[in-house]
Amino acid sequence: MLPKIDVNVCKSEDCKNFALVDCADYVKPSFKLGYRAIYCPKCGGNSYLINNDDLKKIFYPYWSFYMKNIEKTCPSCYSTENIKYGTTAIGTVRYQCKNCNNVYSLKNLNKFDDVDNKLIESLLKNTKVSTIFKELKITPASFYRRLENINEILDILCRKVEKYKIKNKLSSIETSLFNLNCRVENKTGLSNNLHCIVSCCSKTGYVLSITTNWNDQELSLESIYKSQNIPAESINLLEENTIEKIYKKYESFHKRHSFDHIHYTSDNVSKHVIEPVVAGHSHFKTLEILLAPNVKHHFIHHEFYIRGAVLTAYGNAIRNEKCDVFYVISNENRDGIQYKHTGSYKVGWWKNIWHEYKDINGEGYKYICNLTSSKNNQPYEYLKLNPSLKYSEEFIKTFLYFFPSKRINSLSPKILVKILSLFSKYYNYCCIPPNETLTAAQRIGVAKQQYDLSMILNVDLYSDSEE
Repeated sequence: MLPKIDVNVCKSEDCKNFALVDCADYVKPSFKLGYRAIYCPKCGGNSYLINNDDLKKIFYPYWSFYMKNIEKTCPSCYSTENIKYGTTAIGTVRYQCKNCNNVYSLKNLNKFDDVDNKLIESLLKNTKVSTIFKELKITPASFYRRLENINEILDILCRKVEKYKIKNKLSSIETSLFNLNCRVENKTGLSNNLHCIVSCCSKTGYVLSITTNWNDQELSLESIYKSQNIPAESINLLEENTIEKIYKKYESFHKRHSFDHIHYTSDNVSKHVIEPVVAGHSHFKTLEILLAPNVKHHFIHHEFYIRGAVLTAYGNAIRNEKCDVFYVISNENRDGIQYKHTGSYKVGWWKNIWHEYKDINGEGYKYICNLTSSKNNQPYEYLKLNPSLKYSEEFIKTFLYFFPSKRINSLSPKILVKILSLFSKYYNYCCIPPNETLTAAQRIGVAKQQYDLSMILNVDLYSDSEE
């Protein structure tokens, strides 16, 4: 059975209706504040009304891909009861569902050929895509099909390893945001600015999921990015007087058409670029349902729509006091910094409590806001959780090193999305960040050694994933 998707719930963590689906108290749609919203009379909250049907179009395809190829469920009725039913012409095993008699086969995890290997090697060596076409003697369509096939196979292999070794052990996640400017699909001289969300294990830096707000599904106008808000003032939270900058950030939230709508660019011309808040809900639903269901601590970038999306996804766990969500701002420039608590501030209309920590040597600072347990704030205990966004920010920095902006500008959104996904696997298994001695995959326990490119493309290395 397909999981129920309804993100239109109360997002006020102190309200009795918080995260409740189909609550009789809700008024929807409500136009109380001039936009389509879900109104909760218990707390007076007005959350932007998401088109759940659009969200299903975005989320269900990957969910179905995951369930079929990782959980081995029937694609028609999602039963796990099956029998082997011969093979296809290329030797892939067929299965017949015991429940509905549907016959199906899983993705063929064939070994990569020389062209696949050279394609990925060329991408990572900063070779232009047009040059790759010529050198490998492949068409643009063939290039994309190969890139998509490589991504799907690596995704299945890596997700299998994650399922059996780390899925239910992940307890701490961090999430950061970044933007990438690429060209418009099938056009030259025009650009799209994509808003990207990356989440990784906050203890090891292992990248779990990357989402962009580009989607090739046909969605309603409600979900298409329309740049409704006035451009926000650029606020660098890592400069001096950070607490003053935090106050200004809250003020910028209040100026929005709705809290969940951000204006991050005016450049987009594609109807496939969706509102970041819609992409955010898809991102965290994927984490909560498929990849990291038992998260206890989630550290997020200081952005309101991210707050609402993660509170909604992990709402039941938060209601049961099994999960906490934190805003984190820090300028950690080295490991091993010793912090001391230097003050607390109530900020914004919600009176969020921000705790300030300073390095005892004066070399750094950290600001932490618990969004889910404000009545039980324990500033000295929070440091033991090692709240940080350093691993997700290191991934962003590394990606931009391999794919500088000038190169990204020439890529179509479809190719850029695939490259982001592919690079996350390369980063996890092959890259050792500064001040570390192991890859993220080694630190989290899904690899015994650092891989090189030939190893990450070696299907046989993943054969023990179910042990």
